[in-house]
Amino acid sequence: WAAYGVYMAPRLEFHMDQVLHNISACWLSCGVVLMSVIAVWQARQHGSRGTICTYFMLYASCAFFGAQMVWTGLSKHHHYNYEVTGALVGAANVVPIVVVLVVGRSKLFNLVARIFESSKERAQLDGAFMAELICNMPVKLGQVWWILNEDISLDLSAEDHARNWVASRVVQVHDDHFIVKHPGRNVSLAYRIEPGFSSGHLLRTARERLRCIEWSNMSEELLNREVENCFALSRPVKPGEVIDFFLSHSWHDSAELKYWALEEVVAEFRSSHGRDPTFWFDQVCIDQMSDDVSDVLKDLPINVMSCARFLALIGLTFTDRLWCAWEIFTLFAFAPQEQALQRVVLKALEVKAGDDILLKLASFDVLSAKCFDPNQQDRLLRVIRALGVERFNQ
Repeated sequence: WAAYGVYMAPRLEFHMDQVLHNISACWLSCGVVLMSVIAVWQARQHGSRGTICTYFMLYASCAFFGAQMVWTGLSKHHHYNYEVTGALVGAANVVPIVVVLVVGRSKLFNLVARIFESSKERAQLDGAFMAELICNMPVKLGQVWWILNEDISLDLSAEDHARNWVASRVVQVHDDHFIVKHPGRNVSLAYRIEPGFSSGHLLRTARERLRCIEWSNMSEELLNREVENCFALSRPVKPGEVIDFFLSHSWHDSAELKYWALEEVVAEFRSSHGRDPTFWFDQVCIDQMSDDVSDVLKDLPINVMSCARFLALIGLTFTDRLWCAWEIFTLFAFAPQEQALQRVVLKALEVKAGDDILLKLASFDVLSAKCFDPNQQDRLLRVIRALGVERFNQ
C-alpha cells in the first residue's frame, strides 16, 4: 500500500481526498510494519518462536489492512465505487482480530476445538487413524520377536516376559511372511504378515462389531470372570446411539472394588440423566471365542472414541498395564488436554491406599507398563515413542 500510494500520487488529479487517501495508506502501511515488529518482539520476549510470531504478524496485518479498508469505505469518496464493499471487506478483516483479542486466543481455540471434536464421526475417524498405525506397523529385519515358550519358567516373576516367551530375531522378511530363528533350537518359524488396512476399512468393520452392555447385565461375577458365554450379555449398538462409558480397568485389581465404583458412577449418571448408562466392556463386547487378539488391537482405538465418556477404574495395578495406558493415549492423542479431560471420569478403587494410587499416577512411566504378549507391547510402544515418551508420561 505504501508503494502504491507513492506510485499513484503524481499520476492522479490533485484532489484533497485522494491526497488524504494516499497519506492514510502510507500511514497504515507503516503501522503494519511497526506492529509486526512489536508483535515479533513481544513473542520472543515470552519465549515463543515460529508459529506464535507468525500469528501476531498476521493479526497486526489484518487489523491495519482492515482498518484502512473501513476508513476508505466510510470516507465516501464519490469517485470510488467501493464505499460499502470496502467497508465490509475491512470489517471482515478487523472483526475476527477483535474477537480474538476480547475472547482470548486460547479460549477461542478450545471453543472451536470442542465444536469440531464433538462430532461422533470425527472422533471415530481419529480412532481409526490410531488403529491404522498399529495395523500397518512393519516388521523389520533384525527385529526382536518373541516366541511363546512351551515350558514356563516358574522361577521367574509373572511380569518377566522370559517366563512365558523366548526372545528371537527376524532373519528374513518377505511380502506375505517373515522368518524367525529360534535361539534355543536349530529351527526357523514362519509368521504370516497380515495385509494392511486403511482407516476407512477399519472404521467400517469396527462399526459393524461395535457392541455395548446395559447396566442391568453387569455384575460382580462378570467382573471376576465367573460368567460363561458372557458375549450374549452385550448387544449391537443401535443406529445413532452413543455408548455412555468406555470402561478401562486392570483385570489384576479387585472385582468387588470395581463393582462398588461402578455403582457410584451409575447412581450419579441416573440422577442426572434419568436412566441407566451403557458401557463398552472388553469381556462382553468382544467375542472371546471367535475374535482374534489382532482384531481387538485394530478396533480398540475406535471403540474408545465411539463412547461419550472414558471411565477409568484405577487400582494399584492400573498403571502397570500397557493396554490401559494405550486406551488413555488414544483419547489424548488428537484432542487438547483440557478437552480430553472433560471426557475422563477417574475412580480410585482402594480408598485406604489412595495416596499410593496418586503416587503411582504422578510417577507413571509408560516404559514400565507391560502386556502379556511382548510383541503387542513392542507395537504399542513404537507408536507411543513416535509421539514422545516424556510428553505421554506428562
